[in-house]
Amino acid sequence: MSNRLLPYDTIIKAHEGDPIAIQAVLDRYAGYIRYFSKMNGYYNSDMEDYIRTKLIESLFPEFPVKIYPTRNMGEEDEKSGEEA
Repeated sequence: MSNRLLPYDTIIKAHEGDPIAIQAVLDRYAGYIRYFSKMNGYYNSDMEDYIRTKLIESLFPEFPVKIYPTRNMGEEDEKSGEEA
């Protein structure tokens, strides 16, 4: 990972919502995100998603991102068996 900082213009554009600038920020910090996504020495994809979400949320403090728990793929839908 390079020791260069992100250009100020990129940070401003990311804050304004430019998707290319947001991706540049995520790409710049991908190594850090991956490193801090480890739990007990193992990579945890849920933690990586959480950290990415928090980074994006920090770019837009006026629009907080809600994180909803995901359900397991094996769980039955509550409405299965009920007719619509």
